[in-house]
Amino acid sequence: MVAPRGWTAAPKPRTVIGFATHRAGLRSLVDGLPGPANPVGALVESLWLAVRQSQFPHNRQPAGGATTSGSVPGAATTAVVPDLGGLLSRDGVEVTLNSTGAAGVIDGRFTDQVVTSAGDAASVLNAVAPALGLATGFADSSAIAVSSAGTGATAENFYRLTETVDGIDVLGSDVVLVTDADGRVTSLFNNYLGLPPTFDVIPDASVDQQKEIRRIAAVAYLGPAASRYAVRRFEARTTFTEQLVIDALDDAAVPTLAWRVVVELPDNGDMSSSGAAYLIDADGSDAGHILVTVSNAEPYTATTIAKDWLGNRRVITIDTQNKSWYTVYGLVDANRDITTYQTRYAFFGTGRPVLPGGVVHRGWFGWNAEAVSAHANTAKVYDYYSDVLGRNSYDGQGAAVDVSIRYNPRTSDAGYANAFWDPARQQFVFGDAGHLDASVDVIGHEYTHAVISWILNPAYGGSVLDYGQSGALNEAMADIMGMLIEGKSGTDKWLLGEDSGLGAVRNLADPASTDSGLGPYRDNMDDYYTGSADDHGEHVNSTIFSHAAYLMMTDPATADISDETWARVFYQSIPRLSLGAQFTDGRAAVLSSARALGFTTPQLAAIGNAFDDVGIVAGATASTVAV
Repeated sequence: MVAPRGWTAAPKPRTVIGFATHRAGLRSLVDGLPGPANPVGALVESLWLAVRQSQFPHNRQPAGGATTSGSVPGAATTAVVPDLGGLLSRDGVEVTLNSTGAAGVIDGRFTDQVVTSAGDAASVLNAVAPALGLATGFADSSAIAVSSAGTGATAENFYRLTETVDGIDVLGSDVVLVTDADGRVTSLFNNYLGLPPTFDVIPDASVDQQKEIRRIAAVAYLGPAASRYAVRRFEARTTFTEQLVIDALDDAAVPTLAWRVVVELPDNGDMSSSGAAYLIDADGSDAGHILVTVSNAEPYTATTIAKDWLGNRRVITIDTQNKSWYTVYGLVDANRDITTYQTRYAFFGTGRPVLPGGVVHRGWFGWNAEAVSAHANTAKVYDYYSDVLGRNSYDGQGAAVDVSIRYNPRTSDAGYANAFWDPARQQFVFGDAGHLDASVDVIGHEYTHAVISWILNPAYGGSVLDYGQSGALNEAMADIMGMLIEGKSGTDKWLLGEDSGLGAVRNLADPASTDSGLGPYRDNMDDYYTGSADDHGEHVNSTIFSHAAYLMMTDPATADISDETWARVFYQSIPRLSLGAQFTDGRAAVLSSARALGFTTPQLAAIGNAFDDVGIVAGATASTVAV
């Protein structure tokens, strides 16, 4: 789980413990400030710049249309889409239509133009604009962000253009052009709305002043019963950040002008509740109405040999400091920039937690086994992303990795059986119960949340895909990557958290065999949870997508595909996603990534069949096209 940087959470207490629900606890506000009237979940990694509204379709399905190509299962009949303009057929190219009948996904070499810059990307995008249902010239090279993933011949480049209207971001509206390492175009993902320039971006007079917006957010945090004095005192001691946006994250809703307000409480180091973020309607009769509430935290150079919590001897990198008459050994890995801390508590250990805490040092009787697990397992995950996937730390730029163990928000007498990533503070945290840091897949899960945050929100690694079906897709990706990084075989391969003190919290092979607190984890869209708990089902529904991963990886047609190749497929599918991605978008991204990595037609069919089997079906596809 994760939280956006600068966002903070007022998490709600849960009856379900552990990494399965990724929740952070509550804390008292600084200097006696009152707590939130309705605490919100501390799930983040995982993460939105803003959050889609509460109504989610089970599956973002393109409307109408039908298909041809047939290179991937899930298509129906044949149709020619009139707005594809003068594009000509070309072997190996498949076009999936969106709900307007325009091209939503173009997969394959649809152009011979080599793309090595944002200018080249803009040229290609403008050339295919009619097929995308957009005006020629819509793509401005200065607005295109460039990123890459993978290594060597399997590396890919991603050119993302996010829509703006009069300089205001349209959340969930973008188009991504994908090329191989040599600049050959391999696919395009179109979620670009193309709103008219006449779209009204003037907020209603009732919410056009900073003090009005902050007052709405303050009352939302404190509750309607809060006194004027309490509200004013809260406003004086709290940091507010407001941004006018157009919320287009929900395909089922009309784009809405809104204020995104981040409420950040003073940071006293305890990290359990640093605030919340609100999406406030800024237009029409509903102006001032809270659309969505989100928390700020997302819960889940020398060497020596030491035993970890499982009793295994692990090689770990440490720091040594020679004092006048003795040597101090600390869990500081200077090569990877990983530091492992033990949470400290105020008032001689009886007060609230203070993070990151103190660096773990070797005691008179040896190393703390739990700290060894956290330090060694984090290094293993770091190395996997570096060596196999070519990513330098979670942000891709060598960020320091801070890990804290033995954390407890002290909101009850119970132990804190949870793990989380908080992008607000760039911090990995493991609770003082459950020994979740002993499980490589759990650390891989949380680390992947951080990776997803930085890929989809490269400006500052804030929270993304953190609600409803988008959140479920995020959780599924984190589970899948954690499982592949752990690298087990046999039945244990598909279990999440089995090496922790809690035992397995999810089972990708048989989701229904473990309980989510909302009944069994789901394995098919027919059983999709539609309630509001668990941030609208982002954990309980995540196993629908991850179970499809199990099915495709165990299909005889993919028997020769290694775990490392599967990891590249899922990792390189992430930059193909938009902020409002749904399961169907994940399906298209995985298939596109697999095709780019050279999967055969039977292997691609196995992936398509796996998604079909869990009810994540393909959208309509048009005749193959080319330029």
